[in-house]
Amino acid sequence: MEINIRQLFLIVLKKLPVILSVGLIFALITLFYTTFMVTPLYTSSAMLSIQASENRGDYKSVTSADYTVSVELVSTISELIKNEACLAIVGKISQLDRYYSLSQLKSMVSLSSKGTENFNINVSCPNPEHSLLLVNAFADVISDSSFINGNIVNADEKDPNRGYIKKILKAGTVTLISGAKSVPISPSSPSPKKNTALGFIVGFILSAAFFIVKDAFTNKILTEEDIDALLPGLPALGSIPLIENYQKGSAPRC
Repeated sequence: MEINIRQLFLIVLKKLPVILSVGLIFALITLFYTTFMVTPLYTSSAMLSIQASENRGDYKSVTSADYTVSVELVSTISELIKNEACLAIVGKISQLDRYYSLSQLKSMVSLSSKGTENFNINVSCPNPEHSLLLVNAFADVISDSSFINGNIVNADEKDPNRGYIKKILKAGTVTLISGAKSVPISPSSPSPKKNTALGFIVGFILSAAFFIVKDAFTNKILTEEDIDALLPGLPALGSIPLIENYQKGSAPRC
């Protein structure tokens, strides 16, 4: 049985109160789950920049090839920061290795970039103070210089905990542009509003789909329109009116 757009609209409109109720129930369940069952995460970020060329202070000598390589190295860094050696150093200098295993640290850290040599290190953690400490630890470990008061200042070369990326790549430099300054106040995830809206949409779609499928597989013939839909062009010889039940003591309708 074919169902056109008008039929779909009429089915949904007829069952709209029920469909809206189901959507609301899904939204409330999602809100409850998000609020009370999901652990909130707090995210801190630090901004860094990588230069493939050592001529970082002389921008006139930096070629387009150097820029391209620098951009490509960002994806390499996203893998290197999740190496066990890097994670172990971060846990050590942040003094949080007693709270988190290497696998937990690996799941917390991520890298984001807009296709340039600049990128952000992000750490999402249930403890907002720990997220601040960890992201700054990651930033310190992978960088070998810092941008301070408009100048690039080299890190102490004798510090075994700095310049992890440069030690691996044997070239270029990673500069810390800005670290995380304050403890995040609001959780970055989950989003109660977003999840509640998504729950309502899912409930609405599922309930609407249920009634549409149910109607599509219903073979009852109730009106002349149903006959015409099944057998187009076949005339109806007559119809039997629907007689309502009458209450006891009242006169029947003729």
